[in-house]
Amino acid sequence: MSMGRWLSAVLGLILVALVVAYAMVSRQARQAERLAPADPASPSPEPQSPDGQGAPGLVRRRILPHVPADPGIVAPAMEANEPVPDGAAAAPPIVNSPEAAERDQQLQRLRASGPDVAGLTGKVQSMQSEWQMLAAKGRIDVQVSPPECYHAGCFSTLVFKTRDGIEDLTSKIFDSKPVADWPGPKTRSAPLARSDGGAEVTWLLLAPVDPSASAALN
Repeated sequence: MSMGRWLSAVLGLILVALVVAYAMVSRQARQAERLAPADPASPSPEPQSPDGQGAPGLVRRRILPHVPADPGIVAPAMEANEPVPDGAAAAPPIVNSPEAAERDQQLQRLRASGPDVAGLTGKVQSMQSEWQMLAAKGRIDVQVSPPECYHAGCFSTLVFKTRDGIEDLTSKIFDSKPVADWPGPKTRSAPLARSDGGAEVTWLLLAPVDPSASAALN
């Protein structure tokens, strides 16, 4: 074989080897690209219509990132005696119980009976100051709410700092002249525990059912 033919054959073999090697490298690169995990930080391209305005029938949505709460920011604690701002949710003063539910039902029935057309309010207004006076004499820490009167009767709630003076003041109120002379049914709710550690009771002075007794109020 002449030197020219031998050199041509060698160059041809080298060229074929280079082509095969390039094809193999390209194939491996394409396989690696298909197997590589997608980058979550890179958004997927949005399908586009030929006019570049987005594929028809697709709705563009923007996903807002989740912002975790800053652990360094702590809501200020509210003091026990600090007034609750308007619109803020306050803790219910009464602890849920069957007795509290029964009392609330009685008050709802009174409110639903209609306005005080018999003038009961004028008959019980003096009771608030008298009950406070009885509590002061017995050194009982209590707040007496103004009475509310409706067609079926009146009620007033007494809030005690502690439960100690409830029964003592109850006896004094039953013995007081305004309550003793009340012609209609009169009762008191069970002591209801409050979330601040105190307790409250509600007195109910119901309207007389006997017409002659109703006349005694006028």
